[in-house]
Amino acid sequence: MAWTSLLYAIVSVAGGALGARIAGANLWHGAIAIAISVVVAIGLQALGQSFAVAAAGQIVASILVCLAFGMSVRQMATVVVVSFLASLIVGFLTGFVTGFERGLEQAGQAG
Repeated sequence: MAWTSLLYAIVSVAGGALGARIAGANLWHGAIAIAISVVVAIGLQALGQSFAVAAAGQIVASILVCLAFGMSVRQMATVVVVSFLASLIVGFLTGFVTGFERGLEQAGQAG
């Protein structure tokens, strides 16, 4: 597993906890729901599924776990959306930084 995948997983779980806190749900329930959904997504990708299928599986898994914890629809939606937004923002920043570093390396090799 690449270090970026681990970073996205950690940020997703933290986003799930933050989403639960914002929605007034149990913080641990949000974190656990997203942690389980991340494992499902990684498992689907390990089985050769596309990113879209893995993402859909992650959403379905997080909703099912949130339902099992007795969250309302608003709470579930907040947990899932905040988790994905946190991961998306960190993914963008990671891509920007690594792309910038790669550009500097290539510029140094060209000179």
